[in-house]
Amino acid sequence: MNTAVSTFPTITALSAIFAAGLHAFLSLRVSLIRNASGIPFGVAGDKRLRARVRAHGNFAENAPLFLVLLGISEIAGAEPEILWFLASVFAVARAAHAAGLEADQPRNPGRLLGGMLTLWCHAGAATLLAHSMVPWLGL
Repeated sequence: MNTAVSTFPTITALSAIFAAGLHAFLSLRVSLIRNASGIPFGVAGDKRLRARVRAHGNFAENAPLFLVLLGISEIAGAEPEILWFLASVFAVARAAHAAGLEADQPRNPGRLLGGMLTLWCHAGAATLLAHSMVPWLGL
């Protein structure tokens, strides 16, 4: 464990920049279909729109928790190599999940891999945070 606490969570900040970009991209993909199809609300049975809305929504549901766990772990002094690893895997997971939702079949490798890696990243980041707290708690 790195006992020198950083003053600025650089890894988390860069991860948040990536997340903002991916979030904007996923949002734009929804908007483009809405605009082209004239469907302002809901999905109106459009399978492609439904997949893109879910990809955007699922990202919005998962990214904030991961970034919070990553950021607090970084501030608490977690090893940068582990933080970079988790952040990289999370980025790949979310991209794979979004691409997997776009596929024609609901069960496909991208969606499965993306979902499983996302859960793994949440569990890993939570474990890292718990481990990072040990010195702070005097244990």
